[in-house]
Amino acid sequence: MGLRHCLCSHAQAPPLHHDTCLNRVSGSYGGVVNRRSDQLSTNSRGFSATLYSSLAEKRLDRSDLPHPLSHVTLGIWHQRLRRKPRLVLAIGAIPQPRKPGGPATVRIVAGKYRRRKVLSPPGNTTRPITDLLKEVVFQRLEPEIVDRRVADLFAGTGTIGLEALSRGAHSVVFVEKDRRVHEVLKENVERIGVADDCLCWRNDMLRCSFRPKNVDDFVPFDLAFCDPPFEMIPRLVTYSPLYRSLERLAREDVTSDGALMLLRTPQQATFDMPAVWTPEDKWTIQEMDVHLYRRHTDPFQIEEPER
Repeated sequence: MGLRHCLCSHAQAPPLHHDTCLNRVSGSYGGVVNRRSDQLSTNSRGFSATLYSSLAEKRLDRSDLPHPLSHVTLGIWHQRLRRKPRLVLAIGAIPQPRKPGGPATVRIVAGKYRRRKVLSPPGNTTRPITDLLKEVVFQRLEPEIVDRRVADLFAGTGTIGLEALSRGAHSVVFVEKDRRVHEVLKENVERIGVADDCLCWRNDMLRCSFRPKNVDDFVPFDLAFCDPPFEMIPRLVTYSPLYRSLERLAREDVTSDGALMLLRTPQQATFDMPAVWTPEDKWTIQEMDVHLYRRHTDPFQIEEPER
């Protein structure tokens, strides 16, 4: 099936969502789609901007963004594709493919270490942080990043903490329990050359004190990223291990007055949050929610539950 036929043969598309991706196209154009990818960005109005360099060069308005190719109708996009057959369009975050049995790679999106590769372990041990997620989060946090002490909890291979360092954070403490993932995390820190600004702490976030020994320059934290496995979220109820861990995180010797915390959860998940963390904002990105909380400025003492 030719591209023209593909573009002509479908009715009007439903409204465009930022997490929509192009379906694969048959033939040589499909090969281009599979080979050629680039990073997306989010513009100042908060919606997903055109993502690939060829599209960005056109400076097209949001109204010109395509629907998935299986839904695109004949018109302006057909003409532009015909004039520039290597144009590749996408809406959403498309991770780079990994070699069988090898590590996947993602890249730091912006800042001092922009485009530096970050390795991930083979398999599905970690849940990837998409470029769209990083762009939305760090655009909102930009005034809160520079010279701040950061905690990356359930850190995986350090994607989010390394992004914070690249954008000017003072330091990052990575907390990761899995031995294999922790080894990849340490390799990423060494590869990028930020070992002096990081602490890779192999520990269980559900049990740790959040106060590594003899590293007072890394605490208290001004910003914490908390990215637990999604299966933990339904169990985030009052006095559960994760709940108590978030209470400990709010101690005045662990986080600073007014510290921020981000929590990633499945979309529309229900859970309990310690009252010391006050909700400030929430974004829904690619079928997940990112919650922004701020710690109360009053000193917080954890009370033991009644037995």
